[in-house]
Amino acid sequence: MPPPAEEFHWSFFLYDIDLDGVPELFIVCIITGIGSESIYTFTNGEITPIMGEFFAYWDIFPMVNDLHGIITQYYGRTAMLTL
Repeated sequence: MPPPAEEFHWSFFLYDIDLDGVPELFIVCIITGIGSESIYTFTNGEITPIMGEFFAYWDIFPMVNDLHGIITQYYGRTAMLTL
């Protein structure tokens, strides 16, 4: 059962995770951290859902040195999401 609506918030961000020049749309749920609900990409003018999920307690960072992906930190762990 999901938590009551007043305990979480929906948000989104755009980030070009695969460095193709077109940002992906991340729809996230914010409760005690930030969890991905859906991730979409845009191809030939169409929105397409893509596989991938993440959870971050506090931080989400872009990759550096032209590497594609994001880095998340949660509960003392670090994870990477790439497409």
